[in-house]
Amino acid sequence: MKKSKKEKILNNLLDTILRWCFALKEIFTHYSKESAILSFKRKIKRRGYKVFKYVEPDYFCQLYPEKTRDIVIEYYYKVPDEKKTFYLSCLYSSKNSDLFYFFLKEYEKYYDLYIQYQYLCELIQNCIYETRSLEWKMEYIKALTDSSIRLNLKTFYYICGDLQIEEAIPSMKEQVQYDNYYLHDIALNALKKYKNHDVKKALKNVEKAYDFYPFEVVNQMIEDGKIEFKENKDKSTVPKFVQEMKKSNEEVIEYCQSNPLQVEPVILNYYNQSTLISDKCFYIKCLMTKENTNLYPFLLNELRQYLSLKSLMDSICNSLNNAFFSSRNIKYKEEYIKIIENEKYIDYNYLIIKLCGKLQIIEIIPYLLTILKNENHPLKNHALETLSYYKNKKDYRDVFVKYSKSKDSYTKEVAKNALKSIDKNESKKEITN
Repeated sequence: MKKSKKEKILNNLLDTILRWCFALKEIFTHYSKESAILSFKRKIKRRGYKVFKYVEPDYFCQLYPEKTRDIVIEYYYKVPDEKKTFYLSCLYSSKNSDLFYFFLKEYEKYYDLYIQYQYLCELIQNCIYETRSLEWKMEYIKALTDSSIRLNLKTFYYICGDLQIEEAIPSMKEQVQYDNYYLHDIALNALKKYKNHDVKKALKNVEKAYDFYPFEVVNQMIEDGKIEFKENKDKSTVPKFVQEMKKSNEEVIEYCQSNPLQVEPVILNYYNQSTLISDKCFYIKCLMTKENTNLYPFLLNELRQYLSLKSLMDSICNSLNNAFFSSRNIKYKEEYIKIIENEKYIDYNYLIIKLCGKLQIIEIIPYLLTILKNENHPLKNHALETLSYYKNKKDYRDVFVKYSKSKDSYTKEVAKNALKSIDKNESKKEITN
């Protein structure tokens, strides 16, 4: 239905008012004198940026990358990690496809850091679990509402189940109510540990949980040597520590775990001195023994700190992924396939997969079909959506039919939309013929 002239005028007026409001907000947003954004905005103003016309500077940079990207990259290298996502957003443009190798280099760098922090966080959580004790009962219950560790509750749920802490049951039952939320499975598996009759009765009507944890997949890859710490080994404090313990590299972790009272202060001293994540992982392993129950406050603080750093790397990786997606170009087909085939990138392959679908790169279809054989695969929905982009998607009608009956509302919607598109295209062909 066409809009009336009056409606068009009102919509244009509303758009103008909103743009002016956002422009005023941008003008009056306070930045410290040391902030790089002030000098950045001054530089792009010389290239044509006007607040009332383009509002946000990153939007102007996306529209005119040829005018601004040299400035964007200059500032990207200047600012600390926590500021980089803004400058990456300035590079979201189809005209920036020739920056592929710049994006890839940064992607590899920050993904490696993400993996390292993720591994350390998992080790710290394992150490918290290993050193569990009822003396920290109230702290464990408090952790269930701690927003800084909200996405890492598995350890605390399992501890509460092992120690039969009944105060944690309401929180777990709440998570079990949300079928599509990943904490559903974690909470359900933790609830199964309770001997409480009412809990066991309540679980009878709950569907089986899928016990899949991507973090543990990454940890196993590090243990197997598939992912390495790219750090300056010359700065490692571990050789000195091993020498002080008068043990071999193979013996030292077991020795520390068997003699916690004697070595704990020494380990903590080395842990605090070390600047390498690989060293810190090593020392956490040394502390991982049931007798170190006094370490909980220290371990929780470390977990918070490294979860925050992991989250920052996560944000940068997501921004780089968006940069890949917006600047996609078929000439990098082989490179995209290599990224997808590299199993270390499992957490971030979703946008690379989608851009391959947008570019109709048929070589990844077998990979998509392999993913879709596993209904619990973390990339299932992304693979299903990507498969729906292909012109020959009718060849995979049975896959879409299967997932159109899914209990997950998003999965079902993607599959049904794909089936509608297939039927529509076939109807058009019939009319043409």
